[in-house]
Amino acid sequence: MVTTILGPILPHLSARWSLSDAQAGFFFTAQFLGSLSGVGLFSLASRRQSLRTILLAGYLLMIAGVVLLGSAAHALALFGTFLAGISLGLVITASNLQVATAPLARRAAILSLLNVAWGVGAVLCPFLVAMTAPRIGLRSFLLLMAGALAVFLLALAASPVPLAAAVASAKSPAAGHAASASGFAALATLALLFFLYVGTENSLGGWAASFAKRLQSGHLHLAQLAPAFFWGTLLLGRIAAPVLLRRISERRIALASMTLIFLSSLFLLLASTLALALTGIALAGLGCAAIYPILVTWLTTLPGVAQSGLRGIPFACATLGGATLPWMVGAVSTRFGGLQKGLLVVALASTLLLVGSRIFQRQTALAPIPGNSGDTA
Repeated sequence: MVTTILGPILPHLSARWSLSDAQAGFFFTAQFLGSLSGVGLFSLASRRQSLRTILLAGYLLMIAGVVLLGSAAHALALFGTFLAGISLGLVITASNLQVATAPLARRAAILSLLNVAWGVGAVLCPFLVAMTAPRIGLRSFLLLMAGALAVFLLALAASPVPLAAAVASAKSPAAGHAASASGFAALATLALLFFLYVGTENSLGGWAASFAKRLQSGHLHLAQLAPAFFWGTLLLGRIAAPVLLRRISERRIALASMTLIFLSSLFLLLASTLALALTGIALAGLGCAAIYPILVTWLTTLPGVAQSGLRGIPFACATLGGATLPWMVGAVSTRFGGLQKGLLVVALASTLLLVGSRIFQRQTALAPIPGNSGDTA
């Protein structure tokens, strides 16, 4: 919920301070720059602190960030968004490592459960904002969310189940060998795909409510639920992905998914009614469902770099994509007079995704991995 909350509350924030789309886009930048900082902090903290300590600190920062996001001061709200981003960098990374230290037979099940739980939170968030914020105010809603996080933090602190300490990943014998020039080229292409995909996903999910609101024609509450259409179909797609990947190669699913995102972006560019906009948003969510897990799977197949420190580069690029592309949508919208024009950024990014994916596949000649669901938390 905290990861995706900016989308449904962005219209409230824009109205509160009379923000242009370019100014509103800085909230996405603040969140994802914070997330990038959080990943860096985790790398430093994990050398001395346990996963339990890092998780507790991360959720404490999350509470502070959510409270400040409800501040009446624009600068404080931006800072709160940055703090929440730091907390996400800490918590998501620590949670992934917690799964990595679980018993081998349970890792896939726990990882799948994390994906579904994340999707449920993303879907529920717009509904809760739409039902609660108009009645009690956005600030009160955020305080309630902070209170719920505080209860969870206390429960986590009191939990008798020990959380495993972070452990350094063991390097395989091949990890010490230098990667070839072609391996570095493939890594650079994959990093670009991470950048484009995460930026595209967050542009679509983040701007969905604002875009739908401008086509709402009296259906304000339905427009506010637009992010739920995106995250809902993304959740359904992720539930279905493991089944599909047993029958269809990763390359074909990736190509179909990226093509669907491109077509849905064109659909949104031409949408003139709320019904058409919601249809395009739902199709975009379905297209986004399988791409990130597949990109992570591709990363693990890169020879010479898959188990080196270089594998963190694509994840850093993913965070940068989330920080820049949603802001670019707002900037183009402000410059050229309309959020629909701003979505040209998404259409261009989805085009580059398709092209970059084909280049990467030629660089690596990846073989499909039957039965690999590619789940990632």
